[in-house]
Amino acid sequence: MATDEDGPAARVLQLIDALHTELAEISDPVARIDAARRVRANAKKFETLYAEVTRQAVRDMRERNMSYARIAEELGVSRARAYQLAGGPAGGEQS
Repeated sequence: MATDEDGPAARVLQLIDALHTELAEISDPVARIDAARRVRANAKKFETLYAEVTRQAVRDMRERNMSYARIAEELGVSRARAYQLAGGPAGGEQS
């Protein structure tokens, strides 16, 4: 699996750590839970974005003739999951 310690993913992780710290520092418990709820709502949006980006990346890998086995290895998932992410046709070949 590819890593990029200085790239966008690392920056997002830094922002999440900073957000966690900021939430913990809110002294008013009602304000803290309100802020946490807003963060959770945005986290759901991020999950949707992640799913879309992942599916498109897998499709791009397939367009470059990458096998499902190789995609699975790169993503750290099973070949069946790589196939699902690619939106493969029912009963299709899983190479």
